[in-house]
Amino acid sequence: MRGLAASRWALPSLEEFLNNHVQRLDASSLSPDDSCCHICQEDFETFTPTISSSTSATNLSLLDALPYPQFKDNGMDEPLLLPCNHIYGSACLQQWFACSGSSSCPMCARSLFTSTPTNLAASPELATGARYRAIRALPLRTLLTRPWNDTHIVRLTEDATELIGRLPRVLWKVAVRTLHKGGQEFANPVGLFEMYDDDATNLYTFFDRHVYMLDDVDEVDNSRCVSRQPFAEFLLSDQAGVQYARVCRALRRVAGQTMSAQQLYDELLAGEEMSRVVRLAVRALVDMQQQISDFVADCEASEEELST
Repeated sequence: MRGLAASRWALPSLEEFLNNHVQRLDASSLSPDDSCCHICQEDFETFTPTISSSTSATNLSLLDALPYPQFKDNGMDEPLLLPCNHIYGSACLQQWFACSGSSSCPMCARSLFTSTPTNLAASPELATGARYRAIRALPLRTLLTRPWNDTHIVRLTEDATELIGRLPRVLWKVAVRTLHKGGQEFANPVGLFEMYDDDATNLYTFFDRHVYMLDDVDEVDNSRCVSRQPFAEFLLSDQAGVQYARVCRALRRVAGQTMSAQQLYDELLAGEEMSRVVRLAVRALVDMQQQISDFVADCEASEEELST
């Protein structure tokens, strides 16, 4: 990675900076403190396979959202190390530059490139990435209350790994909001979700690690101990693990199929008795994936119009 010259006049252009002055990192090698983008606080997701640079309905999450072809074409934020040693997601960093008009690091304000006017905000690719992230950031209330009909179609990828890894984060949000009666806020999990052979164990390990990080053991005031909160006790229970594993099996079973949102919801629950937290989390997951499906369909339609 070439360093930036000290002179203000030697700073590169934005495109030169993104092409030559940032270092692309492997998300799996990052420390826990750097496992999420410091702009959006979302994890760098490494469990989605990288494919060629074409948007396809069979690869819902692999969206060509980045303006510069030098970045990986997997639609996820790729960790970028700046010359000042701060790490951000590639798409978030570009959105920051476009929306703020700044040419400096968001954290330390070091100048990174020349601030000559560029119209990144009008970039179709940037707008595409922003819309995708907006869907991923929708509040639970929206995901749980939007009515479905036969026109709400979900197209599932051949690999269910992304949805399997996304569900625990939705479970956390639902459990905190439905099982916690106090006004205290609890940070969402930011660590990587590791997947091995046993789904229930993977879920327990993920939540146990996060609860341990949040735990504030106080022998006088047990209410400050996160692991003793009702939502944490549920998420760390065998019941949650068993039900999560059932949904994971169903996700693998329907992978690659196209169906209505209601049908997918029914398939994932499979007539099994599930807790309210799991049912709500599955509902939110299906609604989010349905909106991503619509988004991908719109992208494909736009590409077809441009090619004709």
